[in-house]
Amino acid sequence: MENAINTLILESKEYYATAVSIARVVAEIENKTQEIFSGKIYDLVKSKFTDTKYYVYMGWRYFEIQIGNNCQLSINYDISKFAVERVDIKKPVTAETREKIRKVMSGITGKHGYHNDAGNVWISEETKYPDLADIDDWDVYKYELYRIYAKNPQSVADKIALWITELKNI
Repeated sequence: MENAINTLILESKEYYATAVSIARVVAEIENKTQEIFSGKIYDLVKSKFTDTKYYVYMGWRYFEIQIGNNCQLSINYDISKFAVERVDIKKPVTAETREKIRKVMSGITGKHGYHNDAGNVWISEETKYPDLADIDDWDVYKYELYRIYAKNPQSVADKIALWITELKNI
């Protein structure tokens, strides 16, 4: 199918211009998703958890929320990456707490995640928004995520708040 689309696009200047316009719209979807996450959704989450911060760092555009037990939760804007990290790298997290976090995060994401010596108690970079977990095409996933964010940011913020509460209750 991609070869047929490529042939069609290259058939005329008008088709090519149309394809360029479509590509711009597709690229803008990701920007709009990031804007909604760092704007409306952030404000809604922050209203419930005032210590919530938003950062852009090393490919992540994420919320960071203190969850107790010397841990903080990071959630990337597209819900593809989660991390539970130690706040103070010098203070350990007990094996019991680590196991409880693993169970909660696996329940939230459907992924087992992993931990490392760099301070991560639990991390996964292969997650999806729960309602979209069955979508395999990443571009379609990003489009559907944008639609959810744009249509009902409150439901997204509520879901994130539920996750935070589950972790804070450990």
